[in-house]
Amino acid sequence: MRIEQETRNIYVGGQQATERMTPANMAKNLQKGRIFAGNLQLPADKIAERRKEAQAKAMKIIGETFAGELEVDDSIAEMEENVAKLQEEMVAAKEELNKVQERKKELESRTDLTDEEYRNEMEDIKRAESHFTGLIMDAKKIEDGTVSAITDIKIERLKHHPMVDASADAEKVMEAANKEIIGMLKDEAMDHIDGEMEKRQEAAEKAAEKKKEEKERIEAMKAEKEEKEEDTALDPDYIDAATKQMVKIAQTGESVQKELQNIVKQLKLDLEDLKGAAVDEGV
Repeated sequence: MRIEQETRNIYVGGQQATERMTPANMAKNLQKGRIFAGNLQLPADKIAERRKEAQAKAMKIIGETFAGELEVDDSIAEMEENVAKLQEEMVAAKEELNKVQERKKELESRTDLTDEEYRNEMEDIKRAESHFTGLIMDAKKIEDGTVSAITDIKIERLKHHPMVDASADAEKVMEAANKEIIGMLKDEAMDHIDGEMEKRQEAAEKAAEKKKEEKERIEAMKAEKEEKEEDTALDPDYIDAATKQMVKIAQTGESVQKELQNIVKQLKLDLEDLKGAAVDEGV
């Protein structure tokens, strides 16, 4: 009996997919019912082990049914052999019965026997006749019962066809195993997709965290720069006091300048006076 194994679009081992198995592609293939086991983390020997278990169970179903059918065949063969033996025994018993009946005819035609001898001989013949007749009748009953049993078994076989049923059961076992393998592959694919999505989520979170840290660093640098600029700027009170001092200095300088000018003017006048005095003396 041949058990066909469904592949159900399962590719294991060296066969490679024609497209890159990204999470999106894997999700698409799951929807289409195509799973490429070579691209998943599920060990190929796990699939082989599950398939081997299913094959063993299927072969057990067929094997046990076949063994049962062989037992039935052996029983039928044994019964048929018994029927043949019974028929041989009946033939032999009939031959003996014929001999007894021949003796009976001879006895009836004999005239040399006394009445007692005749009665004794006839009793022996009747006992033998009864014995062989009984053998034949018993054998016939057994033969009829055995033949009837054989016929019933053969009819039941035609009704129930156990080997066909066993084959169907075995195929169901293999179908269930294939569905389970597909489920295993789908689960593995979904786990793989979840893993990929988790990795991408972690990468996105790390990138966001890095961007946040960079932004905080830039803001810190900007704040530091503003703080330094504020530190280097003049205090308003200081500016006011310095302005007043400069005005004062300016005013003082102006006063001194005026004083110097006055002194110069006075010196000029004194020089003129000296020059005039000198002229007067010369005259």
